[in-house]
Order: sequence, then C-alpha cells, then structure tokens
Amino acid sequence: MRVQVKESSLGPILTDQNGRTLYAFLKDRSGAGGCTGEGVATWPALISREPATTGTGASRELLSQTDRAEGTNQATYGDWPLYYYVGDLGPGDVDGQGVDGVWFVVGADGKLVKTTP
Repeated sequence: MRVQVKESSLGPILTDQNGRTLYAFLKDRSGAGGCTGEGVATWPALISREPATTGTGASRELLSQTDRAEGTNQATYGDWPLYYYVGDLGPGDVDGQGVDGVWFVVGADGKLVKTTP
C-alpha cells in the first residue's frame, strides 16, 4: 500500500496508489483508529499486512501505523488514522468530505482539509 499526494477539487490531498481519497475521523484521538463496528462498512480503514510506503508528495516522517482493536495495523498520517469512503466511486472522488461534520480528507501536511469542493 502506498500513500501519495494528488491534486483534487480541495487542493493537494492524500490518496492511495490508485488515486482513491483518504479520510480522517475527527473523533480519532492520538492516532488510534476509533471507527469500528458498523462504521467500518462505510469507512473502511487503510490496513495492510506490510507498513504503508510513501509515494509522490507524501512525507515519510508523517506516515506511520497504529494497532487496531481487531488486531490489524492501520496506516496513519500525522495524527490521523486513514480511511476510505465507500461512497467514492473512483479516483479523485471526495464525496466523503464533511460527512456528519466529522469526516475530512487529509492534506499533504497531515492536517484535515475542512473546505468543501
């Protein structure tokens, strides 16, 4: 799994190697993935067997991982565990931006992008 930066309607944001947008959950604390249970069906965590690597524009210093309650490792960037949104149908989609006022795309600097497309 590779985390990279791509240009979007919200500016430069994090995506995976296929261009799928990566999100953060505002309620996550100190890098611990807090979206569990039924929420994971809508907001699947960016997990992999091997630690994620950085691609174009992403900072190696900001990329890490955290242990999840179910025993998997989730990629983090800055202070934020990373998630996908199932409502995004293809690369570059940002349909999860601002959902319920707690889901936001992550910028190249590791901060949440709180603007709308």
